[in-house]
Amino acid sequence: MRKNTWYVLLLLIMLVVSVAVSISAFTNDKPSASAPEIPTGDVVIPQPDNGATTPEVDVDVSAAPSGSPENTGTVITPNPTTPTPTPTPTPTPTPTPTPTPTPTPSPTPIQNVSSTGSFTSDTGTGLNIRVDWVAYTKNNELMMKVEVKASHYSFYTSALWQSVKLRVNDAEFTADSAEVAYDGTDLAYSTIASFDVPAVYGANSVDVVWEYRGSYSGISLETIEASSVVDVK
Repeated sequence: MRKNTWYVLLLLIMLVVSVAVSISAFTNDKPSASAPEIPTGDVVIPQPDNGATTPEVDVDVSAAPSGSPENTGTVITPNPTTPTPTPTPTPTPTPTPTPTPTPTPSPTPIQNVSSTGSFTSDTGTGLNIRVDWVAYTKNNELMMKVEVKASHYSFYTSALWQSVKLRVNDAEFTADSAEVAYDGTDLAYSTIASFDVPAVYGANSVDVVWEYRGSYSGISLETIEASSVVDVK
């Protein structure tokens, strides 16, 4: 009885194993719907024919937008930048030579002079003017000192502004007259103005006018005048 039992169990085990193998074989033989089968084998890359001519591709440059990286059909060579010309330096002008100054000739030395003289007016009264003059040299220039004096007896006058006019040749000079106060009875001479003016050798015209605008001994004297031509030697 026990033998029969082991045989039965062995048959059952064998049956189960057989069924499991059959199911496994059936499952492996059925193709999968989600993953297609990829054939395996050698990959053949076609090689270009060395004798064949590569066709030229005509690329329409205008069709591609400016700056497009795909526009590589035509190579545009940029124009070279024209260099800025270097300016020609302006030549430095040659300085004009300074002319040598002509030396000034030394003036002819003026000789020593000792010319002197005097002349007077004539009013018909006891009041007149006397003109004393003397020629001299100063810094190698001929000059003339002219003193205008009132000739009078008893006399008084205040200082008068710009009242003495002197003309020597073509030059004119003016000075105030000084105050005079004299109470004597003798004839006196009082200096009322003094000038130092240029002179020339030879004749010099000298004219003096004192604008007194007063009177003397009851006689009206608006001006007192004296003139002369003096010779300087």
